Amino acid sequence: MSPGNDALNFPEYFRAASLAELQEKRMMTVRGEDRPLLLCSHEGKVFALDNRCPHMGFPLSKGSAQEGILTCHWHHARFDLRSGCTFDLWADDAPAFEVRVNGDDIWVSRWCRQRILSRSWLAARRYNASFGKSPNSARIITECGKTV
Repeated sequence: MSPGNDALNFPEYFRAASLAELQEKRMMTVRGEDRPLLLCSHEGKVFALDNRCPHMGFPLSKGSAQEGILTCHWHHARFDLRSGCTFDLWADDAPAFEVRVNGDDIWVSRWCRQRILSRSWLAARRYNASFGKSPNSARIITECGKTV
């Protein structure tokens, strides 16, 4: 597949890096659509999170990743690589991004998963309201155990 065809197949994604480069480094930062992103390789899978710690904005790329947990070295907030969910009650979740690997190319969603889910929730509320259903009957989408 040529690079031009890849872009057509993943219009809501952008090519972020090569898989070989990430596997060599294990963690790297890339420029996202509207923010810096952190790519992490763990157990043969690639994950993408906002590179800014939601607690105080420290670059998560300065932290460490072990056993699927990313730790910010500023205040030791911990995040699940798969979802961006925090393990600490005093910290917010780190925005997570969908990742696709095609050959040696890593493609990352232009929008964070939480933003996409909240749009789906809003669309469900509007759909139900247009058919006279109670807003409470809308399907509630949860991420990390929180209502979005």
